[in-house]
Amino acid sequence: MISLPFLLQVKFGPKAVELMTFGQPRIGNPAFAVYFGEQVPRTIRVTHQNDIVPHLPPYYYYLGEWTYHHFAREVCI
Repeated sequence: MISLPFLLQVKFGPKAVELMTFGQPRIGNPAFAVYFGEQVPRTIRVTHQNDIVPHLPPYYYYLGEWTYHHFAREVCI
């Protein structure tokens, strides 16, 4: 699956793409989170402490790189 920010980055370059998500679930492993952060550095996740979606799928600390992770910085409202 290719995300829209990756397609925009290919077309316009990494500095032109900005992304802001609202209530985004975890979407990739640690390697993906690092790679996405490098490719789309201007990314912000907006969350609310009572929203369940940013906590899905569940994070299992004992699985390390085999569990889902968030990318980018988070702004909690």
